[in-house]
Amino acid sequence: GNYALDGLVRAFVGAGARSVVASHWPVPDDFDATKRLISGLFGAKPGTPIAGSLRDAQAGLMDDPLTSHPYYWAAFVVLGDGDKALVR
Repeated sequence: GNYALDGLVRAFVGAGARSVVASHWPVPDDFDATKRLISGLFGAKPGTPIAGSLRDAQAGLMDDPLTSHPYYWAAFVVLGDGDKALVR
């Protein structure tokens, strides 16, 4: 089950996080996929909603033949308020 994910997310939300980016399964960092996804998430233009930043980062991985399989990008989700900007 996803009990560990649920507990981790609850801990962050309980500590005051308005949103959490989490992965539903362990994703190996083959082809620097996870690094590129997180870099894309944090490298978005200021004011971009966090859900949109994640979507754009995932789309970037989809466009690369080495990381186009959902295994590399589909595990990541925004839990909480995805409409708020990551960086103002």
